[in-house]
Amino acid sequence: MSEGRADRPFLNPGMEKKRTKFTASLGPVKHRVLRVNRELAQLFNIKEGDTNTQFGYFACDPATTACVPAFEVGVLPENGRTLNWSGGMDLPGTSIKHVGLKGTGFIEHSVYDPAGPVVPKVPRPDARADYMGLMSLADAKHDMKMAEQFAAWGIPVARGIAILELAEIDMPGEGITSVQELSKRPEYAQLEKFRPVIYVRGFGVPYRVNELSMVEEIAERNQTDRQQIQRQQRQMLTEAMRYIEQTRGMTEQLTAHQYLDWFAETLGTSIGKIHAKGITHGFVANGPEFPQNVTLAAELVDFDTAKKLSVVPSRREDQLTDDFSGGWKVMERLMGMHFDDPSIGPGEPVNDRVWSIFKKAYEREFPEGAEGK
Repeated sequence: MSEGRADRPFLNPGMEKKRTKFTASLGPVKHRVLRVNRELAQLFNIKEGDTNTQFGYFACDPATTACVPAFEVGVLPENGRTLNWSGGMDLPGTSIKHVGLKGTGFIEHSVYDPAGPVVPKVPRPDARADYMGLMSLADAKHDMKMAEQFAAWGIPVARGIAILELAEIDMPGEGITSVQELSKRPEYAQLEKFRPVIYVRGFGVPYRVNELSMVEEIAERNQTDRQQIQRQQRQMLTEAMRYIEQTRGMTEQLTAHQYLDWFAETLGTSIGKIHAKGITHGFVANGPEFPQNVTLAAELVDFDTAKKLSVVPSRREDQLTDDFSGGWKVMERLMGMHFDDPSIGPGEPVNDRVWSIFKKAYEREFPEGAEGK
């Protein structure tokens, strides 16, 4: 266990008031900073080689480990290895307002029971030789590299801040266990090669588009008043709109229609730029129900699947189509949320207008994409 750990100077306990909260226990673990974003790391007083940082925490089982109890962490439903660490920041020279950690263990909870227990789950290998709840060093390095490349192209993204290699993790029912010892077990034989890390990322807005509908699903399952659901959605959307106004130098508040137009223009442009550079994101949306890798500020997230477009024509076309249609699924989900405006929603005239903006923005950056769209 790490001694003399750094405190969490960036924690803002009020940051989660606008989203569903899950209270979890976290525990400090031994770690070492392997890589930093030199542009951003100085803002967090973190450097390569550090072994005592404010980010070195892992999901913890209080039954077997001396945890730091009752941290309020924002856990995105259906994405349990990612949590929001701090928010409400004002960092000079950057648009980052929130910090998130990825690879901190799989936090199991019922998305239909926010008041229910939140417990860490034992990491286990999956079909890809990944480990549930963990992130590999290779994936984190690739994500950070691609995020910086996308940012250099003018694309709004969640930016990598640092990569912390884990020397130990908390095993529910066992306690803190070293990665070296775990790798001696047959089911964890690849863990040392996998090299689990905590990936520290910066966001403008932490909420994902599909989280809006998750709020609705959770609330409806718990028989929450419809007006309360709509109020929570409006709060999340309003925070995103205020952020956009602030960071884009807008002098007047966005209307719901202006926000949707801006979002369609921004997202269409981003996907078009990526394709024009010969890259596919690979996972803009996980099917129509989970457009999960775009925030409410149109920031693209999760680039471990990003890669060069295939040279095989049929495969290349599939990749282009998947990204483009994934972007439109994001827009459709966004328009299905409550904007307190009856003219916004599936089947309304605004749908055609937003589609046109999204498609034209994409084709302006990637004219080849006009074919067959």
